[in-house]
Amino acid sequence: MAANLRLSQIFNTYLCGATLGLALLLGCSGSPDASAPATPTTSGGDSATELLEKMQAVYRGAKSYTANSRYVRSIVLREDGIERETPFFQMSLAYERPNRIRFRFQEASANPATEQNYEVASNGTHVRSAASSVPDQIHEALAPLALTPENFIPEPEMRAAILGVSLENLNPPLLMLLTDEAERAVFPEDSNPKLLGEKKLGEDNCFRVSLSNPAGKRVLWIDTQSYLLRRMELPIETERKMLDPNDRFSRISIYVDFDDCVVDAEIEGAAFELEIPEQARRVRRFVPPAPPGPSPDMGEPVDDFMFTTLEGKEVNKETFAGKVVVFDFWHTHCPPCRSQTPLLDQVYKHFKGNDQVAFYAVSTDPARISSGNVAKTLLAWGGEMPVLRDIEGLSYEKLNVRVTPTLVLLSGDGRLQMFHRGLHSDPASLTAEIQKLVDGKDLAAAAIARHEEQLKEYERTLDAATIKDSRVEIKVSRPEVPPQKLPEHLQLEQVWQSSPEELKQPGDVLAIEGELRILVLDAGSEIVEMDPTGKVLGRHALPEHPEQRNGFLRTALDGEGLRWYLASGVGWQQVFVLIRIGSPSFLFPTNLIRELARCFWPISQDRASSLCMSAIGEGSAYKAEPSMAAGSGPTGVLAMCYRLSVARWIKNRTGKFGVPALGAP
Repeated sequence: MAANLRLSQIFNTYLCGATLGLALLLGCSGSPDASAPATPTTSGGDSATELLEKMQAVYRGAKSYTANSRYVRSIVLREDGIERETPFFQMSLAYERPNRIRFRFQEASANPATEQNYEVASNGTHVRSAASSVPDQIHEALAPLALTPENFIPEPEMRAAILGVSLENLNPPLLMLLTDEAERAVFPEDSNPKLLGEKKLGEDNCFRVSLSNPAGKRVLWIDTQSYLLRRMELPIETERKMLDPNDRFSRISIYVDFDDCVVDAEIEGAAFELEIPEQARRVRRFVPPAPPGPSPDMGEPVDDFMFTTLEGKEVNKETFAGKVVVFDFWHTHCPPCRSQTPLLDQVYKHFKGNDQVAFYAVSTDPARISSGNVAKTLLAWGGEMPVLRDIEGLSYEKLNVRVTPTLVLLSGDGRLQMFHRGLHSDPASLTAEIQKLVDGKDLAAAAIARHEEQLKEYERTLDAATIKDSRVEIKVSRPEVPPQKLPEHLQLEQVWQSSPEELKQPGDVLAIEGELRILVLDAGSEIVEMDPTGKVLGRHALPEHPEQRNGFLRTALDGEGLRWYLASGVGWQQVFVLIRIGSPSFLFPTNLIRELARCFWPISQDRASSLCMSAIGEGSAYKAEPSMAAGSGPTGVLAMCYRLSVARWIKNRTGKFGVPALGAP
């Protein structure tokens, strides 16, 4: 991700080493309280479905809304039975129709320097976005006329980061506020709503509704007076083993509370302004920060140090004068060190006979771990390199080694040439770097020069993304859209009506633009041609096929002005193409190819029809040849035919389609 925005990764820290990000992406909720009996209606007589509809109506009808919310993990340890709650991120929201918003997301991290924070604000004229990972950049764009779940975050990297966790699981009130369509499901994967008993949340009474989700049960706490959502328990039952692999908890749940909820209050305009810090830039897109540079000590002589061999002999900086030195700092209870050891051993053996290279595994284990155990451990891990011990911890003080494993390379004159924290998994590149030092190359100077060039490239990229003019500050005249007015009365006049003898089971109707005729697909088996008065001009039977319901007709002109017709249907598994009504139809696939086609990845029937019609009208290159047909798998059309050659359309992981040739039908 370009700007390293990683919202879904934030959840990793808070679930005992398991990833809540996965739980949220699967659909989210906590363990509903099954102790209270389910009730068929509320005290006011509402069913669970009616209660959900009332909740959605409040948000969709609200002129403004403000609330603070926080995600909480609740656990009960088996060993003591005490409930512990840990907030792990919080959000705040202010919204005013149609296009003003202030949304903040803040991670509750023990280390403020690494926590992830996001903010987006629209004042109705422009939208500004900020992310803690790019602290000196403010993205700016024109505000849309109305905010939707898809456009309220215009910066693409930030939008992908935040909406990587589905909005109904992150902040359902925001989803309901931004969605005007009443038929749009707030929780599309949930079903079977049931009322649970009422409960208090603080001082307020709440209705509770449970919903079945593929990941478990979601429970919504709805205020009995305002019908606002006050708490959502997330469904995590299917992830219980992952979240608690050692079965330490007698209960674990994740919930989000929505506090300080206010509807239809006046909100000051300043609440929707995101100020630009003096040192920050307005940008068209977020630019990732420049990569961190090499250690400030890179290329500098290291301080003197002193280690001991397994036999107790002391070695120091002078011991290795004139040699390239490789130190692998490790200890016996370090899993990454164990993984790295066989790889480093390959490098050690490459230089084993070279008296210009000194290669050592430096154990940072305390004195209570015997030298014998240190040596046996390294050998058991697959390492045959000689061992030194740093019992006094001088590597921490003199060489700035803070973690294991850490690799340190020194040149023959004792200057720092490489400092690599963490697992090194590329023995070939390490071998090449050591050889450069042996050949007299200066790795530190090259690293410093490389970083300077990276800084220049970063500045060039940031400068190109910077907004230097006031184009988003221009006062844009907004069109005044009057309220929608629908006719109060409609008068219908019947022109004609077909008889049962003329049309048995009329289906899709196709009026040909510019022509005085109408085509009707009758019973899925024939095309009936009629004039505007309803007079039947002709009947054109389709070849016999097993599935005849849910049919449709399509038409298009090719590059030569010739009209083509297509008849197919949902589940038909076949497509009939006619150059003219009444001509023999071109059928694809044949029964044999249709059986083979069942193994293909399908695309939808409507999508295939659109592709077919597009192919017909693409240009004169297709002339009057049959330029397309489509076949299908169990759930949709998936094959296309160009110039009587069949090509298979397979949807790959990027969502694009390839067209490898399959042969003629």
